[in-house]
Amino acid sequence: MLPGNDSPLCGAKDAVDQQCDQSDDDHAHDDGVEVDAVGVKDEHHLADAARYRAARKRGGQVIHFSLDDAEARLAGEPVEADTPETLYHRRWAREVLARALQALEARAVGRGDAEAFALLKPALTDPTATALDTSAVAAALKIPLSHVKVRVHRLRAQFREAVLTVIAGTLQTRDPAAVEAEMRELLRSLSKEA
Repeated sequence: MLPGNDSPLCGAKDAVDQQCDQSDDDHAHDDGVEVDAVGVKDEHHLADAARYRAARKRGGQVIHFSLDDAEARLAGEPVEADTPETLYHRRWAREVLARALQALEARAVGRGDAEAFALLKPALTDPTATALDTSAVAAALKIPLSHVKVRVHRLRAQFREAVLTVIAGTLQTRDPAAVEAEMRELLRSLSKEA
């Protein structure tokens, strides 16, 4: 049996409604924002309701993915295994080689051998030993093929000396052992690049 209008429960409900209406009037702020009976702004209620609607049974708004998918996706990404220190050493080594090459070229221009240096330079700069077409260089310089090979050998020895000179200029000591140690470090940093 449902309680009627004269039941004690209806009277209690009416008393609560009256108290809530009076409470609403008491809690009105000066800035015009009304606060409900328990003191929570209407906008907070709307935000809570929106979050509740967005929530899922498990995980809420978290995106789940498979580790297998991640491995496949990351396999195509470039790998940067070099540390900043390794990159610094590699850049330093390239700069030393560039300075040594400039010094050799300046010497060749000073001697009047700029054309020969330009033809033989690939033997120093290109990564393969077959980068230099010795027969074409021999024909251009009008010298025998064996002389081209000797010039390449001498140019490489001069290049090594020029590199050692540049390295010695960067050190505070002229100790040959320290210069050789720096040369080994230069070669090691360049070998990691290849």
